[in-house]
Amino acid sequence: MILRKFTVLVLFLSLLWSSVALFAQERGIKLHVERLALVIGNSAYQTASLKNPLNDAEDMAATLRKLGFKVILKKDADQRSMEDAIRSFGRQLRNGGIGLFYFAGHGLQIGGRNYLIPVDARIESESDVKYEAVDAGRVLGKMEDARNQLNIVILDACRNNPYARAFRSDQSGLARMDAPTGSLIAYATAPGDVAADGPERNGIFTKHLIQHMKTPNLTIEQVLKRVRIDVARQTNGLQIPWESSSLMGDFYFNFSKTSGTVQTSEVSSPADNERETLAAIPKTTEKIRRPDSRFKLAIFPWKLDIYYKYNRNVFYDIFFDALKNSLKSYDNIFLKYSYYQHDEFGNEIELIKEIFSEEGSLVWTKKSFIDAPSPNLDEIIRIADKINADLVMMHYIRVVGDNGNAFNCLYLIDPKEKVVINKKYNDYIYNSVPFESTAKKILDEYFRKKEAS
Repeated sequence: MILRKFTVLVLFLSLLWSSVALFAQERGIKLHVERLALVIGNSAYQTASLKNPLNDAEDMAATLRKLGFKVILKKDADQRSMEDAIRSFGRQLRNGGIGLFYFAGHGLQIGGRNYLIPVDARIESESDVKYEAVDAGRVLGKMEDARNQLNIVILDACRNNPYARAFRSDQSGLARMDAPTGSLIAYATAPGDVAADGPERNGIFTKHLIQHMKTPNLTIEQVLKRVRIDVARQTNGLQIPWESSSLMGDFYFNFSKTSGTVQTSEVSSPADNERETLAAIPKTTEKIRRPDSRFKLAIFPWKLDIYYKYNRNVFYDIFFDALKNSLKSYDNIFLKYSYYQHDEFGNEIELIKEIFSEEGSLVWTKKSFIDAPSPNLDEIIRIADKINADLVMMHYIRVVGDNGNAFNCLYLIDPKEKVVINKKYNDYIYNSVPFESTAKKILDEYFRKKEAS
């Protein structure tokens, strides 16, 4: 009798699990997703050896294992080893799951195609490359053939071309590759640019990538944005990581169910070391009694006079993050309107770009102080009244030297009272620490004047 009951119970549980699994598959829910990574690091080149890639591959492999990946690690691989590993990797991906390919070493582009260089490559001219190197397209091809759920390719292979003198073309770095559907390709720097070996154990890109991959509950896009900001800071804007993505959903290197929903701006990160610097600034805002009503803040177009080599998107990433952090000190201000669409602002921000003419140029006038444009107060008041904004923030920056030194002027405008407060400072273009402290000073000064009146 007991045996019969036990048999019935086992049968019931088996049927229940089958039903759950079937329901999960119908809903697109994966109860268990395999993670497979192929990691290759080549340093011991006969021509132009590299210091970092072997360390990069070892540390990347160790990190991926801790994050649940099964890792195939190849160090100082020759052409045969690389091609065999890629074929084996592709076969295993046919079982489904997530695939990740990471390569650190020499890479170059010929005729718009990217090639990863094995340590035994004997390259004397451009025509040798396709026979001595490994076409990066082979990796994408194997991933597409596998038809697994999601694929990631990470190439820290944009070093200077060691064979450049023997080549007819002067193309540098890697060429752009468009990510197939359901995949993402990340580069250590932008297409056509080069990345240098770092002075430490790891290359600059991989060092920051490993750091941010470990942060819980960040999507891969958020991880790469933090990496981009950190690398830009460390290299003074000379190296800007880049990616191409056609992902259809969210992927997390380190998803934590126990920590609950984590807002990107609240996750502690090495990219936010400037927060520690700001901790030393006297928090005068806490001593100021502010009006009870909440002020609707609007970001109007900023004016950036910067060289083409400085990436505007990186600038906005850094400074908008700093602005959001500044506003945490003010419970009576909320960012309501913005000319710019930015991840850090969330979904509650109302975009107002359509209101402005000529990409926002009319809110700046050429009537200047120290040869810089100034806000056009009449136009600002008109637009602010239209959207019922209480405060407007604008920023002007002009690079004044090849080393990235920049003149800055930050404005806070009360369009109803026609009050304009501005503060100037000089610093490196990507350094948001003085911007954040200046924003707090301007807001504090505004509330002091408000209280006095």
